[in-house]
Amino acid sequence: MLFNDIFDTMDSPICCIRRVVLARTSRSLKRKLQYMAGSILGASGLVLSPAHAQTGPVVATPAPAASATSAVEQQPGDDIIVTGTRSVNRTARESQSPITVVSGTALQETGVPDLASAITRIYPGINVQSQPGNADALTSSVQMRGLNPNHVLVLVDGIRRHSSSNIFTVGGITFGATPVDLNMIPASAIDHIEVLQDGASALYGSDAIAGVINVITKKDSSGGTSDATLGANLNNRDGLTAQFNANAGFGLGEGGYLNLSGQLSHRSISVIKVIDHRLIPNQAPPGAQTSTAYTGTVPVPLYVNRVSNVPEETRQTVAASFGKSLTPDVKLQGLLTYAHRHSESPQQFRLPTVIPSVYPNGFSPINVNHEHDFAGSLGVAVKNMIGFDWNVASTYGKDSIRLRAKENINLGVLRPTCVPSSVTPGTVFSSDAGCGKAITAFLLKGFSLAQWDNKLDLRRDVTLPGGIPMNLAFGGEHRLERYVLTAGDPVSYQVGGGQAIAGLTPRNAGSWNRTIMAGYLDLDVKLLPQWSVGLAGRYEHYTDSGETTNAKLSTRYEFSPAFALRATLSNGFRAPTLAEQHYSSATLTPTSAGGLLPATSDAARQLNAVPLRPERSKNYSLGAVLEPIDRLQIEIDAYQIDISGRIVRSNSISGTPAVNALAAFGFNVPTGIDANNVTVNYLVNGATTRTRGLDVKANYTIPLQEYGRLALTAAANFNKTDITKLETGTNGRPLLNSQAIALFTTEYPRSKVILNANWSSEPYGVNLRATRFGSTTGQLTYQDWATGNCPDGTPRRFSTTCFSEFRASPKWLIDVEVNYDINDRLKLSVGANNILSARPTEIPQNTRFNGTYLYDQFSAGIPITGSYYFTRLSAKF
Repeated sequence: MLFNDIFDTMDSPICCIRRVVLARTSRSLKRKLQYMAGSILGASGLVLSPAHAQTGPVVATPAPAASATSAVEQQPGDDIIVTGTRSVNRTARESQSPITVVSGTALQETGVPDLASAITRIYPGINVQSQPGNADALTSSVQMRGLNPNHVLVLVDGIRRHSSSNIFTVGGITFGATPVDLNMIPASAIDHIEVLQDGASALYGSDAIAGVINVITKKDSSGGTSDATLGANLNNRDGLTAQFNANAGFGLGEGGYLNLSGQLSHRSISVIKVIDHRLIPNQAPPGAQTSTAYTGTVPVPLYVNRVSNVPEETRQTVAASFGKSLTPDVKLQGLLTYAHRHSESPQQFRLPTVIPSVYPNGFSPINVNHEHDFAGSLGVAVKNMIGFDWNVASTYGKDSIRLRAKENINLGVLRPTCVPSSVTPGTVFSSDAGCGKAITAFLLKGFSLAQWDNKLDLRRDVTLPGGIPMNLAFGGEHRLERYVLTAGDPVSYQVGGGQAIAGLTPRNAGSWNRTIMAGYLDLDVKLLPQWSVGLAGRYEHYTDSGETTNAKLSTRYEFSPAFALRATLSNGFRAPTLAEQHYSSATLTPTSAGGLLPATSDAARQLNAVPLRPERSKNYSLGAVLEPIDRLQIEIDAYQIDISGRIVRSNSISGTPAVNALAAFGFNVPTGIDANNVTVNYLVNGATTRTRGLDVKANYTIPLQEYGRLALTAAANFNKTDITKLETGTNGRPLLNSQAIALFTTEYPRSKVILNANWSSEPYGVNLRATRFGSTTGQLTYQDWATGNCPDGTPRRFSTTCFSEFRASPKWLIDVEVNYDINDRLKLSVGANNILSARPTEIPQNTRFNGTYLYDQFSAGIPITGSYYFTRLSAKF
C-alpha cells in the first residue's frame, strides 16, 4: 500500500510524484527524472507533456467501419483514442494534439492494393515517392509533412515497430531512410489507424518528429470477413493485381480471444514506355553525347528499356492477435506477424554489343528481393496493483533481405585481364569465381535489422487538492538493436562486379549493435472542466549517440461545445540509425558508376566526411476545433518543425576524386566509363531546416431520408520547408549544393487537397474522391543529350555544380467506386482510381538519363502508372 499511503497524505503532488518515481527507478535515470520534475516545479523553459499512446499490447476501442470515404469521415470526433494520451476514454476531438482516425474498412476500400499508398488516398499529410529506383523500389515507405520517412514513428498496438533493413539510396526526400514497411502488416488485421500529427519524441523517443502512425489490430472473438480484389492499369494494359484478405475471430474460453488474419497479394510489373537515347542517335541535338549509341546489327525494339517501372511483387502476410483474462484484474495479451515478399525490378538495358556471346540480344539486369519479416509481442496488463495499472511488454522484430541479381553478368571475369585469385590473390583483376565463367545469377548482398524492446508502464488517476483530476503515468524502456550487412558472392564485386548494383565486399560487411535506455514521466491535469494541460518528459541514452532529455507541453481549452483551441510545444531528438552510419553501396550502369560511402569510412574521410551526430528538433502547433452547426466538424492546425543537424545526402562528388574514393572502398570503376559520370555521396548533418504548414479537415453529413445519406469531407495539407542554416565542411565549403537542397525542400508537394463525397442508400453506395497534388520543383542533372556550358564555363553535361530547374505542375486525381450489397453477407464493388489518367509532368529530354526517365524520379505524390481499374467481392460471416 506504499503508493496509496503516499498519495493519501501528500501535500505537494509534484514532490511526491518525484519521490515515488525516484524510489522505483534505476540510478542511471534518477538524475534525469529529478531534473524533469524540478523543471515542472520551476515552470522553466519547455515543460513536460503527456500526449502519447498507451504502451504494451493494448486493447483499443474499435473505430466504426464505414464505406470508402476520407479519413475525416472515419473520425467524426467521438472515437476513443489510445494515441496522443495515456488518459482513458479520451476522444479524438478532445485530444490536446491533432489526431486523425482511419478505419481499416476505409483503407481497403480505396482500391489501392498496398497499405502505404492507401493511406495517401485518405490522409493529405502523408505521401509516397512516385518512382523509387534500384533496391528502393522494393520497399514501401511513407513521408509525413514533407519530412524523411525516418521522422515518422510507427507503432503497432502502441508498441514501436521495427523498421526495414533496406536503406533508401537513390535520392529524393527518402534518401537514407530505413522506413517501417507498412505493407508487411496484413490489411485484414487492421481495425483502424490513428495518426498523431505532432512531434512526440518526449512521448515515444527517437524518430517521432513529424508524427506517429499507430496501427490498432483487430481483437474480435467471433465473426470474420474476407474479400478478393482484381485490378489492372488501363493505359499500359499491365500492373495486374490480385489480392485476397481474410480475418476471423475465435473465443479463448471466458474473456479471451484469438483473432487470425492473412493476406495474399500479387502485382505484375508496370512499365513506362520510353525510347532509349542510344537507339536514336540521329535525333540527338548537335553537341549531344552520342559516343554510347548503338551501332550493332541485331534489331533492338525502341521500347526495350524497362527501367522506369513499378516492380513485380508477391506478398504473403499473416497475423495472430490474442488475449486472455487470467483473473478479473490480470490479462495476457500478444500479437504475432509474419510476412514474406518476393519482388523483381529490371534495370537499365545493356546493348547487344556489351557481351554478345552471352546476351546476343542485349539484356536488362534484374534485382530480386527475398524478404522475411517477423514480429512478436507478449504483454501482461494488471489493474490496480498497489494503486496503479501496470503494463509490461516485450517485443522482438526482425526484417531480413537477400538482394540477388539475375539475368546479369560480371564482364570483368570474362576479360583477358582477369586472372584467378589462386595465381595473384588480392589484385584488381583477380577473381575467386574463376575467369571465363559466364555467371548470370548471384547474391549481391544481405542485410537484416533486429529490435528487441522491453517496456514497463504504470498509470493511475489522482485527485489533487481542490478536486482537480490528474492522470499520472511513468515507466521505462530498454531496447536492443542489431544491424547486419552480409557480403555478396565474389562474382558480384570482384573484377568490376555485376551490373546495376555491385555486390557488397567482405571488408564492408559486418554487424553493429546498440542499446537504448529510457525513462519517462507523464502528467495530464484537468484544471477546469473545459481546460486540460499535459506535461511529459523523457530521458534516453544511446550507447552510440549519447543522451538526450526531451519535453512536451500541451493544452486544450474548450470555450463552448462548438469551439476549442489546442496547442503544443516540444523538443525532439533522432539518433542516426545503424544503417545510416554503416551502410555502403555501389551502382553500375552502362555509362556511369556511383556509390554511397559510410561517413566514418576512410574513403569518405578523404572527401572531408565526418561522423554523423543526432538531429535535434523543436515543434510548435496551434489549432482550433469547431462545430459551428449540427453535423459539421472542422479542425485547423498550424505547425512549425525546426530540425538542426538534418541528416541528408551530401553533394555529388564526381571525377577523379570519386573514382579514387570508390577504389579506396574496394570498388574499381570499369574502364570505358567517363570519370565525369562517376559520382559518390555520403550522409551528412548538412543543414538546419524549418518546416511550416497547415492541416485542415472538415466533415459534414446530410441525411436524405428515404434517399439515404450523403457524407461530404474535405482535408488539406499545406507545407513548406526552408533552409535556415547551411553547414560547411572541414574545407569551409557548403556541404550541400542547390540540387541536394531541393531534394528535401521543394521536391515534396507544397499542398495536397482531398475532397470526398460518399452516398449510401441500401443496397447501393457510391464514393467519389478528388485529390490535388501541388507543384514540386527539382534541380535536375543534365544528362547525355545536354549541350552548352554552365555559368563557370564547364560543360553542363553530368555537371555537379549547375542544374536544370524543373517545376512539375499540380495535378488532380479522380477516384470513383460503386458498391452493391448482394445480400446481408456479400458486397460487390467496382471502381477506378485516377480515372482521368493524370501523370506527373514530363521532364526535358536533356535531363533524362539515356532518355529512360520521363518524370522527376525524386518527387513525391502523383503515381506514374495512370488509371487503375478494380473489382472487389467482400463477404462477412
